[in-house]
Amino acid sequence: MPLQALAELITGKSLPAAGTQWRVNFSRVQWKLDVVNGVYQKTINPQTGKPYPERNWVWAPSGRIDIHRPETWGWVQFSGRIAGEGSIRSSPIPPLPSNGAFGSCFIAKRNTGSGTGCMPIVWTRWRRPLSMDSAPR
Repeated sequence: MPLQALAELITGKSLPAAGTQWRVNFSRVQWKLDVVNGVYQKTINPQTGKPYPERNWVWAPSGRIDIHRPETWGWVQFSGRIAGEGSIRSSPIPPLPSNGAFGSCFIAKRNTGSGTGCMPIVWTRWRRPLSMDSAPR
């Protein structure tokens, strides 16, 4: 991947400095396909009458088929060196954000509706900082 392409993702449009770390993941979803009249179509499993399931490949597995979990992505550390020329010491991986427990509860509630031991999740447009004393009733 051209490093210059990453500059488009950064405020100020400059390349990441040496030592900068980003969480990233790469994913590919592959379906078994047939070409019918010049058009790709999912291959139908004759036993079920439904398309074969997709195959998912990821660089940093999240433990489930869900690429939308950045807390499970791998880390990339940028360097000023050309790959293969010398070595570089990696920086310690930053700790998970303090919302890790909230994130776990959110995922449990989203996936199962349960989230045992978690507070209820309420979607709101309320913009003031939330606390147990100031939450709207």
